Parts: sequence; structure tokens; C-alpha cells
Amino acid sequence: MRYFLGLNRCVMNRLFMECPVNTQPRIAILDLSFHWPPTGGSWVDIAQISKGLVNHGAKVQIFVPRIDTGGLKRGRLTSHPPVPVRTIPVTLRQFHALSLPARLARPIREWAPTHVLVTNTFAMAPWLIRQLRGLRVFLRIYGYEMFCPFYMSLWPKGPVSQWARLNPTGAICPRDFFRSPAHCTFCALRGMGRELLPRWMNPFSHEYVASLAFAPFYRHLAIRALDMCEHILVSNQYTASLAEMWKEKVRVVPGGVDVHVFYPPESPTESPEPIVLMPGRVEDPRKGYAVFKDLVQRIVDQGISCRAVVTDPRYDDNSPHIESLGWSAYDQMARLYRDARVVVIPTVWPEPFGLVALEAMASGVPVVASRIGGLSDLIVDKETGFLVPPGDSALFAERVALLLKDANLCKQMSEKARKRALSFSWERVIARHYLPLFGMH
Repeated sequence: MRYFLGLNRCVMNRLFMECPVNTQPRIAILDLSFHWPPTGGSWVDIAQISKGLVNHGAKVQIFVPRIDTGGLKRGRLTSHPPVPVRTIPVTLRQFHALSLPARLARPIREWAPTHVLVTNTFAMAPWLIRQLRGLRVFLRIYGYEMFCPFYMSLWPKGPVSQWARLNPTGAICPRDFFRSPAHCTFCALRGMGRELLPRWMNPFSHEYVASLAFAPFYRHLAIRALDMCEHILVSNQYTASLAEMWKEKVRVVPGGVDVHVFYPPESPTESPEPIVLMPGRVEDPRKGYAVFKDLVQRIVDQGISCRAVVTDPRYDDNSPHIESLGWSAYDQMARLYRDARVVVIPTVWPEPFGLVALEAMASGVPVVASRIGGLSDLIVDKETGFLVPPGDSALFAERVALLLKDANLCKQMSEKARKRALSFSWERVIARHYLPLFGMH
């Protein structure tokens, strides 16, 4: 009786604000590959989301495993990230489905979050979500790994070359893991090949094996885990269509761009050789460097003067017309965008979002990109740039040449690109999507 009287008193006190009520959300972000400084869009995304939520009064902490072994390193922080990051020491022997989830869930539960945002956990996601049951879990899917495990095997020095040859125009497989588990599992195992063996493993194939994602029961585990999520956040409509089974939980949440870092130049850059830029990991055949190389040759053959530039040194350097600037840091990329006349994104696979396109648009640069994946949602054809069928280097060259020759068209598209990018500023993305998600109206 005393218990119920005390309970009722506390409830009444809360109603009349006599008991302190903690309204500050505590948001734990769990990521298996986060590192700083970032080399990919998802880590920029996580850092910006964290900063934005903190600015709105939330308490945020990122949890990431720390592994210091060879090519399978995780959780490396070589400089100070803008938000608190807790690294949990884990050995390779402990990185498996029966050990890792509990090791990561323990410090998260001790931190007592009101929400947990699970990101970049790939095949391990179902095990981690299961371990976090009882908490309000939100799953952020940046790519297609939950639906197409073959993407887990795509690695620049491995079977990705074979994939690019088989998919020269960015063809999208009509199957997915939840509808065709046996077919998709076999496809993933065939694609990874020898990378399933310890000596040749990369982080993705290692994670696939460690998660037992090839086991017959894994599909059931994954379905149960996604059922447990409060919401499932995806980057584009195509991914949302793959998650049709959970359509009531799915939210399309785009990435954002820092419009204060990426902005147009105060005055147009005067250059005898306008820059045509292909940013990103050109060594990955999915990114379409072969298309870029061909379109540059076509432009040169037309006698159009330009300076073709890529930002990664690891590419097949057999074109005298293309210059590599090597890996460029975040602030260096901002300057490079401002100097460019056109940005080309000739990807042959369905980019989940296309952060480089948004950064270019924020910098006031028209983008010529493949009409595939998230790029189709981001670029307004013939207004902020051009969308071209994947692999069509002739049409790519035609569109780029048009922008190089027509300064007025380039200026018009530049202004519209910047305006479009402003709607994806981090301030707006966080206010529109993340604050309502975490009850921070």
C-alpha cells in the first residue's frame, strides 16, 4: 500500500513540476567504422548530426569499437572529432556475433540513453539491435547492405572490377536478400571469393563472416531485429522501396551539406582552362572513372580546352589529359569546388545519396551525373545540372562541353544549384528530420 501511495505521490509531484523532469535527450550513436578525420560521407553525416543535436540541447555520444590490427583497423581518431567519441577496445578474436554485441551494448546501457541511433553496422546490425532490446533504437541505413549483401563484397582491389564489367550501365538487380535469401547469399559468397579467408579479408568480408550472415537463420534474425526498431532511416526512395516490409517504420532522411564551408566564390574564377572535376574514390570502378576518361578524350578531340582533374591518386593513369591532385582534405575540397567549372559524377552504381554532388551544388557548380540512385533525387535535370544514363560517355561529353562553351547557361545553373543545396543545409535537415524524430520540436 505504501508503495502505491508513494508512486502516486511521485506522479502527482511530476504533474505539478515538484519532481525534476529530465527533458534533455541522451542520444547514443553506435557505429562500427567511425573514424576521424573522415574519408567518407557517412562519417561526415554522423559528425554533423551529432553537432546539430548538441546545439539543440541534446547530449550525444558516439560509441565505436577500437581495433588496431592491420587492414581491419576500426575506431581510429588521429585528430579530435567535434563530438564526444568513446572507443571500446576489442580484439579481432572478440569481433564476432556471440561476443561483440554484448561488449558494445554494455557501455551504452551504462550511459543510459533515451535513444540509440545505430549506423554503419552492416551485417552485424541485427545482432546489435537484438542486444539493445528495451531501448528506443533507430537504424540508419546509408547503403544497401541490409538488402544486397553483395555490396559488402565490393572492394577496390577485389571482385568489384568483375562487378563493374558485368554492370557497365549500372544495372540494378531486381532481387533483394529478404525476398531471395538463398540467391543473395550465394551471390555474396561468390562475390567475396577468397576474401572470406582470413589472409585476404577486408573489413566488410570480415564483418560478413563474423556476423554469420551466410547462415540460414540469419534472415529470420534480421527480420525480427528490424521489427524491433522504432524507425528505419534511409537515404533515398529506392532504398525505401527495398524496405517495403517495414514501410510504416521507414523514413527517407537525406544527408546534408555545410553551406558555410561549401559556398560559391565571390567572383567567377577567370581561367584559360576551366576545371572539369571528378571528386571521390576514382580507383573504385563503380564510380565510373572509365566513363570520365572517355568523356575527357571526346572533349579534347573536339578542341575544347579544359583541365580535367581527379582527387585520388590510385587510378589507372593512362590518360595524358587527366591530372590527379591526390587525396584532398575537407577544406581543400571546398576550395577545389569553387575553382571548378563543372563537376562530373559518372557513377555506374546506385549511389545511396551522393554527398559530393551536394557539396558541388552548394559551391555553385553545375553537376553532370548519372541518373541512378540518390543522385536522381538530388539533381534537378536541366536546372541544377544534367542527369545522364549511366555509362553513356558520349552524352556525358556533350553535356560537359555545353557547360564549358555556354557561360550564361553555366551561371544560371550555378545559381539554381546553390539555391537547391541551401534546402539541404544541415540546419534545415536536422530541424526537418532529426528534431521531430527525437522529440525535440
